[in-house]
Amino acid sequence: MAEENFTYLEIKIYGRVQGVGFRYFVKRQADKLNIKGFCQNEIYSSVFVTSSGEKENQEKFLKKLQKGPLFARVDNLEVKEIPEFKEESFKIL
Repeated sequence: MAEENFTYLEIKIYGRVQGVGFRYFVKRQADKLNIKGFCQNEIYSSVFVTSSGEKENQEKFLKKLQKGPLFARVDNLEVKEIPEFKEESFKIL
C-alpha cells in the first residue's frame, strides 16, 4: 500500500524538449528531490516521465519541469496520477 504522502505520476512534456539536455535536467532535479522513476524521449518532440516521491517534492519537481533547462521551451505538461510502482533510482532511458 502506498504511503499517503506519496504520489506516483506520469508526465508528458511538450515543446522544445529534445536536443537541449532536457532528460539530463530531469534526472538532476529528480536526484535532488529524491524522486524515483525514469524519463525518455518520445516521438513528436516530447519527453515522457514517470515519478514517485513525496507530494511536496513532486510539486517542486513539476515546477522545475515547467521551466526546464536553459535552451528548452516547455509548451505544455500533461500530468496524471498512476498506480504505485517500484524503482530504486531515477533513470534516463
